Amino acid sequence: MARKPFTLRIVTVAEPIFDGEAFELHCRGVGGEMSVLANHEPFITPLDPCTLRVTTTLGEKKEFPINGGVLEVADNKAVVLCSSDKSSN
Repeated sequence: MARKPFTLRIVTVAEPIFDGEAFELHCRGVGGEMSVLANHEPFITPLDPCTLRVTTTLGEKKEFPINGGVLEVADNKAVVLCSSDKSSN
């Protein structure tokens, strides 16, 4: 079965840090580790400080350390509003 993409935006107050298509997003919510794939059920959850791990549609593995935030998933889109951890880049 072919992997399906979803739209992912990772945004801080200062700037967007990722805006594109992805196959997977791994993060840590207040309930524990989670993964988001295409057509995920809608939900909103706070995120603990963690490293967001993204697999892009080009097969790239990207990591974005954050100090916490909020994840919203709906209509084959995921948006992370966060405070980035620039000191870890």
